[in-house]
Amino acid sequence: MKKKEANNQWPEAWIYLPEACQLKGVKYNTIARPKDAWKQPNGGKEDGILNGRKAWRPETVREWITMDDSALDKRYRKKETEAFFAEAH
Repeated sequence: MKKKEANNQWPEAWIYLPEACQLKGVKYNTIARPKDAWKQPNGGKEDGILNGRKAWRPETVREWITMDDSALDKRYRKKETEAFFAEAH
């Protein structure tokens, strides 16, 4: 029973970046580069790694789909820039 209960905590499906891009209607090549990771779901921070690939839960991708580039920029890119300058000084 405990093993079955533990499996219920996992999401039903994981979504890789190409599928997430298709759902949002953006081209994979425009956000797959490391410098553009802030445009990816959750600012490029995966919910898990499956088969060596970044993967996100459906609810993370749903939230990302509703955000435009300016919202992603405010939420994730500025944090990335602040972290870079903090390391440099």
